[in-house]
Amino acid sequence: MCLSQLVRIEQVDSGGVRAIGRSGDRQIAVSLAVLTVGGDTPEPGDWVLAATGLAVRRLSYDEVLSITEARLGLDGEERS
Repeated sequence: MCLSQLVRIEQVDSGGVRAIGRSGDRQIAVSLAVLTVGGDTPEPGDWVLAATGLAVRRLSYDEVLSITEARLGLDGEERS
C-alpha cells in the first residue's frame, strides 16, 4: 500500500502553513508545516510529496515525471 501522493499546490494560506492542492482528480488539503519550518514554503504551481496529508518534500517537475512513470504499470494504469 502506498500512502504518499504527488500533489500540485493550488493555494497557500497567508501563514504558509496550509495549502489546497490537487492529486489526480481530487482536491486535497495539505499541511506545509514540515517544509515551512525548514524554510522551504511551496507556492502555487509547485509539486510536493505528501504522506497522510503532510507535505514532506518539494519535488522538481522531473522528479514528478520519474515517480509517475515508476508508478505506471505495463497496462498504463497507475500502481500504488
